[in-house]
Amino acid sequence: MATHDQKLFEEIKGVCFSESAVAGEAAGLALGLVYMGKGGGGGSEEDEEDGEDAYLEELISYAHDTEHEKTIRGLALGIAIMVYGREEAAEPLIETLLRDKVRRDRERQNRDRV
Repeated sequence: MATHDQKLFEEIKGVCFSESAVAGEAAGLALGLVYMGKGGGGGSEEDEEDGEDAYLEELISYAHDTEHEKTIRGLALGIAIMVYGREEAAEPLIETLLRDKVRRDRERQNRDRV
């Protein structure tokens, strides 16, 4: 946990992005454990050098793109673990994710009506 190992992160990310729902859920959680407490730096110089904000953005983007609810759930938990202990820096991320959920729910309702 909290090794911040970029190579390990990339290997697990490959599993997460494999379009297997069950493996994606587990991998999303594992990604958070690798970068536990390191995400959501709010664009600090250290985070920009390490690329943590880029990791978060990539995981959020994939959560938007995939249709697998299990993978989305795993990524959500992983992202939460990544920002663990960084509440103030995580607040803008939380607001963004809440807006995204509302948008996604509306899109799903519109699809169900058709």
